[in-house]
Amino acid sequence: MNAPIIWIGLPGLTAIFLWVTRRDERRTLFIGLGVSLLLILSSRFLSVGKPILQIGNLTLQISSSMTILGRSFTLGNGDLVYAALIFVILFLFCSMSFVVDIPVRFVPIGFLLTSLTLAALSVQPFLYAALLLEICVILSVILLSNFGEMPTTGVLRFLLYQSLAMPFMLASGWVLSAVEANPTETNLIFQALILLGLGFSFWLGVYPFNSWMPQVAGEKPPFSVGFVLILFNTATLILVIRYLDGFVWLRDDARIFQVLRYMGLLMILTSAVLFAMEKKIFRTTAYLISFETGMSLIAISLNQTTGWNSFIMMFLPRIIAIVLWVVLLSYIHQYQSQENEEESLTLHPVLSVGFSIAVFTIAGFPIFPGFITRLLVFMDLARVDITVLAWMGIAHLCFIGASVRFLIHLYSEYPFPPNPHMPRIEKIYFYVLSGLLLVMGLFPQMLLRSVSEMLQAFPNIK
Repeated sequence: MNAPIIWIGLPGLTAIFLWVTRRDERRTLFIGLGVSLLLILSSRFLSVGKPILQIGNLTLQISSSMTILGRSFTLGNGDLVYAALIFVILFLFCSMSFVVDIPVRFVPIGFLLTSLTLAALSVQPFLYAALLLEICVILSVILLSNFGEMPTTGVLRFLLYQSLAMPFMLASGWVLSAVEANPTETNLIFQALILLGLGFSFWLGVYPFNSWMPQVAGEKPPFSVGFVLILFNTATLILVIRYLDGFVWLRDDARIFQVLRYMGLLMILTSAVLFAMEKKIFRTTAYLISFETGMSLIAISLNQTTGWNSFIMMFLPRIIAIVLWVVLLSYIHQYQSQENEEESLTLHPVLSVGFSIAVFTIAGFPIFPGFITRLLVFMDLARVDITVLAWMGIAHLCFIGASVRFLIHLYSEYPFPPNPHMPRIEKIYFYVLSGLLLVMGLFPQMLLRSVSEMLQAFPNIK
């Protein structure tokens, strides 16, 4: 028994089974919820390389790697932490079926995307991740498009920009190998930095390569868009740190961290300004994810222990905040799509609180889980680069102002009902997500355990 079969192969097999049985929507959803929860629990409580069962002389343990077609797929104990994050995304989006209608094809496609994403993050040499992520991009087009209809402009832009990253990443692999053979060749190092910068810029949607994000968010249901954005965002950020861990000369070159810092600063500035100017609520998911991505890049650019800790601590709060934001937008989108002309949509107080908690988590308000990571990054930047710190402060003020403006606009367009009513299961769902964010904000030490465990997957990062 080995780890890739359990945490990569099992989701893939589940995807095939659920695709065959997808006509039974209820069974498909419950199987998806059960298997995704099982994958989360197994990735957190099973250990790789240690005996899990011993009967006499027979010892059962999970090995870390598997070889297919000459390529090795490796999942160690540290890798299982980010694998659990990927499964959390899948579980939370499957669980949205208790609140909003989700397309039944999402469950099998979601499992297949999860399997391929983990394969991309675990493949050795990890330069082949670009090919596997390109397959994920093509599958995402199926998720974002309706059967029998042409893909929209936003979906085509998504396909174009994400596909443009692949040749740059593959070319960078050739140059990186050449640099390892000739570490003093400055021209090769410069070429590698350019190729990597362009490849990750396309993947992450760094301005001006981010036009597809708000466009596809405005064209397609918030549910599908949110899943694709947060899944690709999480996978790409993990790949960034994997590249830094895999190449010694890359970590030792200060220019790569300067590039990451200015990429992150550009992302938070542009996303904050565009969020402040945006009038369509369904496009806002793109700006929230871009803002968080920029903060993650700035945390990496510090190249210090607090920076790495902040980077890893951002993952879970970001996922839960975006999921909460997406399900609330999906709730509004579903009501509007029903074209109910007899009564206008009113915003239940539970929804209002959920919107506030989600956006203030991204903004880094005190008592919310985003605050501690922002504080650590600001403190380190004050010693390293005061100019970037000043611009970060401006971006955060702009984002906070945009958040308040958005909430005021939301409350004016969708007022509170005189007699608020919401099904109990929906209330519980929103209460749980909102409560998780508040608990993580009040007790941030809960996130510290994941830091040390996840850093085991990147032993060269210090």
